[in-house]
Amino acid sequence: MNDSSEPAPTSEPIETLDAIIGFFATEPKPSRTRDGVPKIYARYGTERFVHDLETGGTIKEEPTFHALTAYW
Repeated sequence: MNDSSEPAPTSEPIETLDAIIGFFATEPKPSRTRDGVPKIYARYGTERFVHDLETGGTIKEEPTFHALTAYW
């Protein structure tokens, strides 16, 4: 029961972050920039699925591959 003297609960925005869903296609290679900042480089793949309009099922397609560089 909500007492009318209590303020109504407020919803706060949910903090979201970018994400990658996939698999490493190459071993990550650690290195440094010219300024000495540590980084890693790797290739990753993501699975692809499409909806088949005729059957209503899902068809798995060839994965796509992308480059990833992360600095810290």
